[in-house]
Amino acid sequence: MSSPATTAAALCTESRKSHVAPEADYLSADATSSASPEQRSVVNHRAEPYSSASPPETPRLEDLQLRDRSLTPGKSRKRQLPQESAAAASAPIRPRPQPNVFTPNYDDGTHRVFAGARKHTAYDFDSPVASMSVLEKRSKPTNEIPVNKLTLQPETRQITEEQLINEVRTIYAGLVLVERKCVEIDRQQANNPSTLTNEQWQALTALHRTLLHEHHDFFLASQHPSASPALQRLASRYAMPARMWRHAIHSFLELLRHRLPEVLDHMLAFIYTAYSMMALLLESVPSFEDTWIECLGDLARYKMAVEESDLRDREVWAGVARYWYNKAADKSPMVGRIQHHLAVLARPNILLQLFFYSKSLICVHPFPNTKDSILLLFSPCLEQKEPLHHPPLMLSFVRAHGVLFNKQSILSFLEYGYEFISFLETQIGRVGSKWREQGIYFASANFVSLFEYDLGSFIGKAFVETTNSPVNISEVKDSYYTQHSTPASKLSLHRVSHSGHFQTSVEVISYASCFAFHTLALVLKHIGDKNVLPHVHVSLAFLWSLALVPEAMSYAQSEIPWQALVTFLNTLNTQGLNESRLKSQSFPMPESGMKCHLPEDFSMRGLIWSQLYYPPGFFNFSTLEDDEERSLEPPSITAPRTERCLWIGHRLASVSW
Repeated sequence: MSSPATTAAALCTESRKSHVAPEADYLSADATSSASPEQRSVVNHRAEPYSSASPPETPRLEDLQLRDRSLTPGKSRKRQLPQESAAAASAPIRPRPQPNVFTPNYDDGTHRVFAGARKHTAYDFDSPVASMSVLEKRSKPTNEIPVNKLTLQPETRQITEEQLINEVRTIYAGLVLVERKCVEIDRQQANNPSTLTNEQWQALTALHRTLLHEHHDFFLASQHPSASPALQRLASRYAMPARMWRHAIHSFLELLRHRLPEVLDHMLAFIYTAYSMMALLLESVPSFEDTWIECLGDLARYKMAVEESDLRDREVWAGVARYWYNKAADKSPMVGRIQHHLAVLARPNILLQLFFYSKSLICVHPFPNTKDSILLLFSPCLEQKEPLHHPPLMLSFVRAHGVLFNKQSILSFLEYGYEFISFLETQIGRVGSKWREQGIYFASANFVSLFEYDLGSFIGKAFVETTNSPVNISEVKDSYYTQHSTPASKLSLHRVSHSGHFQTSVEVISYASCFAFHTLALVLKHIGDKNVLPHVHVSLAFLWSLALVPEAMSYAQSEIPWQALVTFLNTLNTQGLNESRLKSQSFPMPESGMKCHLPEDFSMRGLIWSQLYYPPGFFNFSTLEDDEERSLEPPSITAPRTERCLWIGHRLASVSW
């Protein structure tokens, strides 16, 4: 049976063969065999790994005190060694370590940490357990150190097409049952309103919330990435987004709205629930992004409508609704319904309301219900039952359009028109930079009146036909003006007696064009005023589009202030502008690094006549998401706006009238 000294020597030798770290190379067999049992205990702890089944014992205080005693070579120890180690007492004491070589077990009376410690603290080597773990890791080759492999992703089972179909079928069956119940209860309460208890309203809210969750599950299953194209088309085929809005949200909100203020808490709770669901669908089902954005705007508008006591919250939610509607307008700029929603949010600004309502009527896809909504704007202004707190300039302008829209007395139209012109002469210079935005709204609404506020009018049909025509528009325009070179005086419209009412479309177009271009002529007198450039730009863009539809131009050509336009354009500052770009037939796209869009571009976007002005894809590079950012007018914007106006002037001059 081997002695403890022999066993320790064997362990140290085996440890050296297993790539012992350089710091432990000084543990020779001689030094180990001459060590005391306490010292051998420390050495064994450092060289021999322990297992979790037999953890090392906590070192005794006597064992640790060995390190605090001086081991001076040549002097005998005063402490009596145990009997079992007496034979090893005469063994030579280990030599001093070489300079700058780290020896953790050597104690010369001072505490040092050499550079070889590799940033380990003294505690790592004062504790036998901690030192042993460090040496154990260093004594193993790199390829033997176990590596804890991390799982990148838990294993998932791929869902099959058959499973998806069964899931969608099951969800839809439950959805139809809940939907039928919601429709039945909503219709019953709308036709026979009865007083419901608080518990009954909570039950109704829970029922419609369940229908919302059923729709959410249906969209997640049918729009799953593994779903086939046929399965993904089910939501559109069965009009699921519209059904969700109509039966799960809108009908219940209308039911609650008619019971206000008793059910205000229930209505607010359901608005928050529906808003959260729409926000979730916007993230998880992007295939119907346009619908979710518009629904979010509608819900924010409902929240704004019920906030009657707190005006601050009302304004906040109006801004939220406006944000979503502007985002929807960016997605669908040709849809008049979005412009109608923005008109509702524009209250009490009557000029802005008229701008959005009129734009909604002659968008590429007009919104017919606007004809009813716009009466809510015109009626209070025309009835004059109570004093209206609106600026006189805007009030007279809205009244003139109200008479024209309703085809009322021509004399009343002229009265309001002259009143507006008289205010306009002094207002432009007085309001300063505010006229930039107001001028856009005045010009846009005036040109809508030439369409009789309807795409079904003669001019409207002419623009629709030209826009959808596959034939080159410029060639058709040149051919028409060459064959019909008629003086403008012969195309002037004959006006009826001022004592009558508007009867025909010709009468409406005649007075509308007179009013619109008389306004333009007055604006053109402000030469050198940069604030009128947006109004002039919109007017020139409409004239160029009108020139591309010769049948429509024949109705307004005699009213256009051509001489005033020439004078105004000749006074514009052309410094820094490229003459070749002004005379080019191509639209003057901005150079790299310059702002691409002008604020009035977004006001004209979507109108039927602007489709002939802007090149395809012009609005694809819009990076400004906030409506306030788009209305900013930096000083550098004057140059591209001037370039646009002069380019249109060159294009109009090239027409063979």
